[in-house]
Amino acid sequence: MADDVFSQKYVLLKKLAEGGMAEIYLARQIGIGGFQKELVIKRIHQKLADNQQYVTLLLDEARIAANLNHPNIVHIYDIGRAYTTYYIAMEYIHGPDLADIARREIRRGTLVPPQIAAEIVCQVAEGLHFAHTFRDKDGLPMRIIHRDISPSNILVTYGGICKLVDFGIAKAQTQLHDDTGVLMGKLGYMAPELIEGCPPDPRSDLFSLGVCLHEITVGKRLFVGDDRTVARKILSQPVPPPSLFVEDYPFELEVVVMRLLERRPENRYEDAQELLEDLRDLMGELGWSTGPAPLGHYMTDLFDLDAEDVDPDDILVEDPPLDLDDDVEIELGPDDPTLKGAPPVGPDDEPE
Repeated sequence: MADDVFSQKYVLLKKLAEGGMAEIYLARQIGIGGFQKELVIKRIHQKLADNQQYVTLLLDEARIAANLNHPNIVHIYDIGRAYTTYYIAMEYIHGPDLADIARREIRRGTLVPPQIAAEIVCQVAEGLHFAHTFRDKDGLPMRIIHRDISPSNILVTYGGICKLVDFGIAKAQTQLHDDTGVLMGKLGYMAPELIEGCPPDPRSDLFSLGVCLHEITVGKRLFVGDDRTVARKILSQPVPPPSLFVEDYPFELEVVVMRLLERRPENRYEDAQELLEDLRDLMGELGWSTGPAPLGHYMTDLFDLDAEDVDPDDILVEDPPLDLDDDVEIELGPDDPTLKGAPPVGPDDEPE
């Protein structure tokens, strides 16, 4: 019966990606009167459908993210069980992830401009603040922490809207299920307190966002090495300022980066709202344009699109993130290790 309901609602168009936990499909939702809508179906592997840990991750992702109705967070439309496994139907974001943006800049010998990086971080901060302060229907704070902020989980539409995706390991006070002490997420973006086993905190997400900001404006991985080395660097080694790598790096932006990357949470921004206000003030002082429009112009230029063919309201599509245990590598520089977790290079995006 569930299989029939699924086939009446959704048509799978093509597989977009496959990870250790799930398959990601571009799909079309169909309805009466010729209604159609493109979306993404994230379907857990059938071989894992009987594994309660994996099912729990999928259900928690849907349950948490479905409550977060915000322009900078991917929307969840539906969850169900069909063909002996579970699925989530989610918004399809028309645009690449931040890792692919950084990679494309490096291929043309440049870096993500600081004003563009600042705008992206501002929009992500808006989404994070909404999640961090979200209250349930009874007015009780859920205290949702993403815990996996990384370039592959920040998508940017060609209309200039940033979308935060993959709440699969988000931690909420009201979450029914807890992990068993195993570190989850991408180690190179993990806040020191999480590595040390402390409870997640909104400022943990800000540290991860600081790593993203450092990397895309410098073009190098910040914490390099095997897991033990990366953990040691995060916990004990001084963070190199961006100006060490990039001449004329804006001093004001560097102050923001280094505050985000403070080892002790109390030395970072108090919350995402404070970060947002600081960055917006900085952008105003430096005369940097703000909002989706300049970011959209940047995206259409970077990806060689005709701006007239891009609808700024076409905020559909998730170039989907791979799953927690995936480890797809992309080059960030000739001698550098790689950003991990980005989607595979498309046929039109092969390195020259």
